[in-house]
Amino acid sequence: MSTKSWLGQRKLLAAALVAGSLLAGGAVLPTQANAEEAAPEIHPIGAAPGGEVPVPSSYIAAMSHESVEQEGSFAAQLPNVPEAIYGDDGRIRVSDTNIAPNSAIVYIHDAAGAHKCTGFLVSPDTVVTAGHCVFDRYGDQTWNWDLQYSPGANGTQRPFGTAKATQIWSDTAFVNHADVRLDWGVVKLDRAFPSNGYFGMRWQSTSLDGTKTSLRGYPSDKGVGELWGMGGSIVGSLPNNLCYDEDTFFGQSGSPVYSNSYQVLAIHAYGIPSDGCPSQANMGTRVTKGLFNLILSLR
Repeated sequence: MSTKSWLGQRKLLAAALVAGSLLAGGAVLPTQANAEEAAPEIHPIGAAPGGEVPVPSSYIAAMSHESVEQEGSFAAQLPNVPEAIYGDDGRIRVSDTNIAPNSAIVYIHDAAGAHKCTGFLVSPDTVVTAGHCVFDRYGDQTWNWDLQYSPGANGTQRPFGTAKATQIWSDTAFVNHADVRLDWGVVKLDRAFPSNGYFGMRWQSTSLDGTKTSLRGYPSDKGVGELWGMGGSIVGSLPNNLCYDEDTFFGQSGSPVYSNSYQVLAIHAYGIPSDGCPSQANMGTRVTKGLFNLILSLR
């Protein structure tokens, strides 16, 4: 089932949120601020099993000086990556997860292997995902330390093994107020995956409308641990979010929305659009300058 076919189930999803369930593939959205408003700055908060983690000094330094930059990026490191991406023909199964970029897409699951979310590697030991995947904002208000991270999962197979989190990062605005504009998460793993490769990232302050993109992740309406994806394009550029026409389902929160150069432009987060997106578009957390610099300092 595509996102477009379950938009009418909004009331049912809202009831699930009230009941406190974690909707890992997309949560019901509050009304977003007007797209004309200035983008809020990120305010990172990091946690480890022993307590809070200080913000990296390199991030503080990067954000403390005036800059006229309008864009920034770092390159993907993906071995033998194909040049083509999906066409606009709906979600298709990705069965070869041993090769890049699929080997850098992370199945996030519980100990029993059940779907929770998706993430993607930005270094051998760093995963980026959605904030509501790693902090249970809609349930018991705690960090999700029990999750497991398996890059390149294929059904029940874990060809590269599995890791757990040693640090989890998100934004105080999401943790405290469920601000959908800042629904991002970064996870440091207890082991590295040096042979998998990793995605690049890119930010720019101007519109990304019309940019061709791909989105791949682990939807819960398909088989356990199955990777699915689709091609599309950006159809709306908000200060802290991007809207796109790829279909998604629960479990794909945290999926990379990436360009032909395998640079991530947004982190998929919501299957029901905010007021700022076209009615049939999905929405993700945009890679802004601040988020880019934080990920660069953590990875």
